[in-house]
Amino acid sequence: MSAVCAEMKPKILSRRAFINQLAKEMPGKSRSTYIMKLQQMTKDGSIVHVGRDAYQFAESASLYTYTYSPAAQDVVAFMTEHFPLADFRVLEFIQYNEFVNHLLGHNTILLSVEKDIMTFIFSDFQERYPGKAMLHPSVDDFHIYRQDDAIIVEPLLTEAPRSHQGKWQTGLEKLLVDLVADKYLRSSISESEYPRIYETAFERYTVDTRKLFRYARRRNAAQKIRNIIESSNNILLGTETPC
Repeated sequence: MSAVCAEMKPKILSRRAFINQLAKEMPGKSRSTYIMKLQQMTKDGSIVHVGRDAYQFAESASLYTYTYSPAAQDVVAFMTEHFPLADFRVLEFIQYNEFVNHLLGHNTILLSVEKDIMTFIFSDFQERYPGKAMLHPSVDDFHIYRQDDAIIVEPLLTEAPRSHQGKWQTGLEKLLVDLVADKYLRSSISESEYPRIYETAFERYTVDTRKLFRYARRRNAAQKIRNIIESSNNILLGTETPC
């Protein structure tokens, strides 16, 4: 890690502060060089954009990781073998058990895929997982016909954040947005749990708020999420004046 990383790691940084520090460490370079360095570190995940003009080194707060259940991993293996070029995300209900008071006893796997191949994937999943696969059902049908480790095939929206762990894993930002935007999750997790889930997520992990709200706007959930965050005294959005 460079001296700039070691010296500034614990702090929330403004873009200007970061560039000024780089100028001290690497004098004589152009401003565009320092900007490119910031962009590179943001892209590779070593720096996270945590608010308006606010950045944080990922090492100063944990990156969200999750080990998927065997059922979810089997879904991924099937997708990888039969639809190797497909863009998809996997989220399962029991991912939220780390954050909630009342644990979810019944798991459901949400498989978000590109809309134009949804029916093809669902057809194959019907054969692979008879009785467990559902194609974007109504909430009522979901609760009537669901089984343990049921698989819901639903459309993948643009801007859906992926995890640093890999291209199909659900990023923490997507996990937080889908909690309040996905109809199956809304019908399964009490709204009273939302504040605790958000507070725990922000306390334990680095949350890229730029990704969070970009995706939230895509799901028409930005204001609801902002209300949850602003009602908490324990969440820092990074909009305060950075060092």
